[in-house]
Amino acid sequence: MMSSTDLSPRYEQLLSQLRIEQSRRNPNDPLLWSRAHRRFGDSPMEIPPALCDIYQDTHPFVVVQKPAQVGITELNLNLALWCASTNQGGRGNVLYLMPTQENADRLSQRRFLQAFAQSPELAKLLPSGDGSMRPAQRIQMRSVGPGVIYLAGSEETSQYAGIDADLVILDEYDQMNEDVLANALPRLRSSKLNRLRVTSTPTIPELGINGLIGRSDERHYELPCESCGRWLEPQFPQNVDFDCERVVCDCSGPLDPLGPGRWVARRPEIKDVRGYQLNRLVLPCPPLRDMRLAAAGTLGTKQEQFWRQELGIPFITANARLSAADLDSCRRGGPPPIALVDRRWVQRKPSAIVMGVDVGQNHFWVVIRLFYDGRSYLLFAEKVHGEWEAIDSLCDRFKVEFCVVDAEPEVRGAKQFQDRRESNPYVLRCDYRNAGTEHKWDWNEGKIHAVRTLSLDEMFDSFRQQRSLLPMESCELGGGAYYEHMQALVRTTELDRFGQQVPAYRHTRADDFAHAENYIMLVATHLGQWNGWWT
Repeated sequence: MMSSTDLSPRYEQLLSQLRIEQSRRNPNDPLLWSRAHRRFGDSPMEIPPALCDIYQDTHPFVVVQKPAQVGITELNLNLALWCASTNQGGRGNVLYLMPTQENADRLSQRRFLQAFAQSPELAKLLPSGDGSMRPAQRIQMRSVGPGVIYLAGSEETSQYAGIDADLVILDEYDQMNEDVLANALPRLRSSKLNRLRVTSTPTIPELGINGLIGRSDERHYELPCESCGRWLEPQFPQNVDFDCERVVCDCSGPLDPLGPGRWVARRPEIKDVRGYQLNRLVLPCPPLRDMRLAAAGTLGTKQEQFWRQELGIPFITANARLSAADLDSCRRGGPPPIALVDRRWVQRKPSAIVMGVDVGQNHFWVVIRLFYDGRSYLLFAEKVHGEWEAIDSLCDRFKVEFCVVDAEPEVRGAKQFQDRRESNPYVLRCDYRNAGTEHKWDWNEGKIHAVRTLSLDEMFDSFRQQRSLLPMESCELGGGAYYEHMQALVRTTELDRFGQQVPAYRHTRADDFAHAENYIMLVATHLGQWNGWWT
């Protein structure tokens, strides 16, 4: 007679064989494949019910907004292995993108190798067939069965250009460059499978993964309450019983994350993008005690980290962007035109008049400011259509002394405008750098190499200190676009090329007026301070 200790290994073996057989009969089901081929230690992989539908979703465009450490990277890894090993799309080619190449190399060296080492069935799919990784494979390219998984960073398009893929995975999308999605989509054009998976912990509202969720059907996972029969998505902390350390219904009945649940779309009419908002409370064993301490700040967790990492919800601090209230506080009348000198009213002379020009396609976003007595007054802010001659006209009309224009994308036109104006006004072209601690002025070329984050910090600070003033009707400037653009940039963090978190500004919508204002402030903080009219 077999003892219970003998029965457990035997049961595990039978379960594993059953799963492998099911996977062979259904090779197009990544959930069955993952359960059959993935192991953790001596046990087959168990997948929470809330993730099962995401595994089996065949929609061509799926996005997942998630908290940190909830099994989504493991899901992405399993989808990649499944696609390659079962020759999906007739090729089994996978493009797996991460924020940096260092991230991708680490995933290849640790997570992939660990998966092969722990799963004998998976190791058989390697070129050597015995899990030894012989012959040696390149870190950025893993052959699994008939398919290939390409692992690349997203810093440069050249890192993944030319790869024809059947499955594209963007892991931690919010830490990637803004153009990655547009550049990755063409990699699927020749595929019969044609599947895109975008996953990330969110950062700020309307940006990155949250922006994609906003354009999807936005599915939320609900659990049933056996006590009252209600279906609901539990929320923190309303649906947490901290004394018993369990997730509960509004009626205080317990909710079972291992029982049957359902994904409910809030916008079922949207078909182009399938979106999943994953909630940590619908997964088994959420760290409720740690979440409570983190929410209270006991663990030293910042509020924005708690919302993003623990709840999977985008968050920005109050000072991360200019608010409408910040702009309203700068609204005054126009610049004082006259002053009392020797009992006579005389015209004031401005310290400087500066123009900033952000260049669009067949149009310009123009801001002109008058500097006087340590403050600047907005004289003009409009979208100007036409060619560079329209900017010439504005320079003459407002007697502009300094003008900073966007060095790109109209490189030739900006240079011709600069050469034509000579020193009336003095024209500089500006381009942004993502790193550095100070701006670089190239007087020979007439260029400013501005540190983007530093310069925007300085510009926003001038508004918060109410030194960059606005007219009373400023909320109507540019048909309302001025206020919208000034609130579009949000200060957050992103990964640099070494994988370190660094401050950065991201925009959630058009931000052209903000950059035109920024060009003006670059002149003020350098030439203005040098000549004493901006301190």
